[in-house]
Amino acid sequence: MEPKLSQPGTVSVHGPGDPIADWFNRLHLRATCKITDPAKTFHSFRHLFAYVAERSGLSDARIARLTGHSTGSSILRRHYIQPSSLQERAEDVSKIKFPELNIQRTTKGCFDQYFMRVKALDARKERNKLKGKK
Repeated sequence: MEPKLSQPGTVSVHGPGDPIADWFNRLHLRATCKITDPAKTFHSFRHLFAYVAERSGLSDARIARLTGHSTGSSILRRHYIQPSSLQERAEDVSKIKFPELNIQRTTKGCFDQYFMRVKALDARKERNKLKGKK
């Protein structure tokens, strides 16, 4: 089930990438990754990328070019500054450093107390539901 790009002349309200974003949100984030928070979407990655790129020292103009945004219109941009090449953009991306994610291993049984609590609460809800039916 791959996403279909918009047909020429049929751009979505939110732009040509909307079908891909919908596909990614529905089938990858929600179904595969089990991320159900509606605030977490395909677009969230663009925000994270821009944030980390800025913290890695890239200029606003470079970040705008990498994320597909306009870099503005000025005499400099229109007449003197050439758009960055694919090689230059690749070099910019290689400068971006994401923080290391350090996930510690869990020990067997470390969540047992939590699971027992949830099981007890579920049992209580079920008992209360049965009492209400009588």
